[in-house]
Amino acid sequence: MLRVDAVSCTLKKNPIVREVSFTVRPGEVLALLGANGAGKSTLLKMLCGERQPNSGHIHFYGKPLAAYPIEAMATKRATMHQHNAVTMPFTVAEIVLMGRYPHYRNLPAAKDHLAVEESARICGVHHLLDRSFLSLSGGEQQRVQLARVLCQVWDMPGALLLLDEPVAAMDALYQQQTMSIVKALARKGYMVVAALHEINLAAQYADRILMMKHGKRWCDGTPSEVLTPLNIYTVFSIEAEVVINPRTLNPYMIPKEIELNATLFNTLLPVDEQAMTLREQYALFRTAHPRQSARETAAALGVSEAELVMTGLGNNAILLQPSIKDILKAAGELGYVTALTRNEDCIHERKGLYDQSICLQSQLDQWSIAIAVHDADNERDSIEFFSASGTALHKIMLTPQSNRQAYDALIERFKSDVQQPVAIEVIPHPVALRVHDAGRLQKEFTVDDFKNLMALCSDNNIPLQVTAGNEACVQQHTGVVKNLVGMGAWYHVNDATFTLHLREAAVKSARYMVLPSAEGDVHWVTLLNQQGESILQVCGCPEPGATEPTAWREALARLSA
Repeated sequence: MLRVDAVSCTLKKNPIVREVSFTVRPGEVLALLGANGAGKSTLLKMLCGERQPNSGHIHFYGKPLAAYPIEAMATKRATMHQHNAVTMPFTVAEIVLMGRYPHYRNLPAAKDHLAVEESARICGVHHLLDRSFLSLSGGEQQRVQLARVLCQVWDMPGALLLLDEPVAAMDALYQQQTMSIVKALARKGYMVVAALHEINLAAQYADRILMMKHGKRWCDGTPSEVLTPLNIYTVFSIEAEVVINPRTLNPYMIPKEIELNATLFNTLLPVDEQAMTLREQYALFRTAHPRQSARETAAALGVSEAELVMTGLGNNAILLQPSIKDILKAAGELGYVTALTRNEDCIHERKGLYDQSICLQSQLDQWSIAIAVHDADNERDSIEFFSASGTALHKIMLTPQSNRQAYDALIERFKSDVQQPVAIEVIPHPVALRVHDAGRLQKEFTVDDFKNLMALCSDNNIPLQVTAGNEACVQQHTGVVKNLVGMGAWYHVNDATFTLHLREAAVKSARYMVLPSAEGDVHWVTLLNQQGESILQVCGCPEPGATEPTAWREALARLSA
């Protein structure tokens, strides 16, 4: 058995393969699928011993791969590389016979000639044995190299075959034949690991598929488990329909036509924006303004954020049923996640278990649209919630510690039967967080004064309650904030479980208020925008049943002096 445990490989400080783990058993064909640069070839080079992993371990039949002598491994493992450069005019017979070199010292035996004969015949190159290898076409050369590799382990059931793009340059017949050969050998006890680009060949002939993206293992399972439209879009960036062959019960991928507007890639052509779809306008805008946020992009295009997200339905976005309360309840099964609530000028992110650590005050009657979104650029999955007018209200984002199976089950449970954009209501006023008028105004100050207050609280470990949101959802964080960063137009808090992004220029004023309560006066600060709407609120965080910290009041007093 071949066991790969968290292997990683770095080239010139660039991670190529990152903590990939899997096993291959005798009798099994494992297909590696991924786009160009996903790390498939580098992974195969580590398996064949050509490159050593920077970390992790590879075991072959329970023994570290590096512990085997080279001569011994040459009889138990054969590799077909993606590029096989031959410059000398060897005959085809000589090339195939090279696979038997590990099995004899001086002259090949009858068994070696038999292996050459049979492997050449099954690979369709027997009639070329006397030809010069250099005179063959690309596909013929590929079949000769396959025959050489098969010849090397022809009499060694249980051996490992490593094939890097074995069907490249072959026509349809020999692509099918090549994969049928390796599958037939696997059924006799061989182990096969093949890097492929042909998704349907992998679905037809592989027992398992390991999909890779950016050097990581994206998913691993049977073809039916792995080959979903979302996984195919995530890994290959193509939209596809996946159907089940009723005869074999194997999945079959049907790629959708890629429709391009030439003005998206040729700036010399006239642009008719009136005739462009929203999806095309979105793509054009992102090309010209790659750093703009979704909210800024939506405003520039004159649409809502929900309408932008719904342009991805069918590939990286899945419309969910509007069962908001049930979805939020099921989010407790996702494990460690990031919850994000925002308004025009502030983004509030809190990490933790959704049903235990995320503190929300919400008006769910204003939550109308739920969409599961996969961000391929940032390798991030999330569930996003919008109002009926398409305004973004709340987002639940997966982390590396999240329960991926629970997420997939949630999407499957709540997936809408109709994957079409929903109608957006036109509401004259945007969603905003209202300001409580109750309380006594103590002082008004600037955003710089607020930043000084936050720094004072950080230096003195004063616990705070930081609240931000919109009219339909308010999110809280309690605790000491530490990593305060000013960067350009934004002011940030970057802590382990709490992140805050505040647009400084949007703050017109800060109000220091005193609000009576059953436990005593509560002193709090509200940041207001140009329209007098609340951006952010901060107060001292009291222990349960106790008054707010004295240190918080003292910090406010110093600010007011």
